[in-house]
Amino acid sequence: ATQGSNRNTLVVLMSDHANGHQYYANLMHVLAPAAFLAAHPEQADALHRNQRRLVSPFDLYLTLLDVGTRFATPGSSASLSVPRRAQSLFRTLSMVDRPCSEIGIPEIICPCYGWRPTRYP
Repeated sequence: ATQGSNRNTLVVLMSDHANGHQYYANLMHVLAPAAFLAAHPEQADALHRNQRRLVSPFDLYLTLLDVGTRFATPGSSASLSVPRRAQSLFRTLSMVDRPCSEIGIPEIICPCYGWRPTRYP
């Protein structure tokens, strides 16, 4: 990596743990530069509050749009459609216990129902 690139780079680490017949907890880490967190304390607080909460790919998508629009260089913009159920991780998620059905996670992989074997056709 280029020296100093960690000052303006947001890192998102994701992993989908599945072995074909069973689903396991997914992993997602968002690492934001210290300078960004210091300059945007409300967003830093929201990231902290949103730890260990149910998050969907739609939420991550909206979060990345936030990075590309609100926090980007002046003059940049994006006019992309975002599902209503999406919530940026830079804002405290509106419901602590959001059900999977409301955020677009299929019941078959919803952690709210516990982990169970599944079969595919």
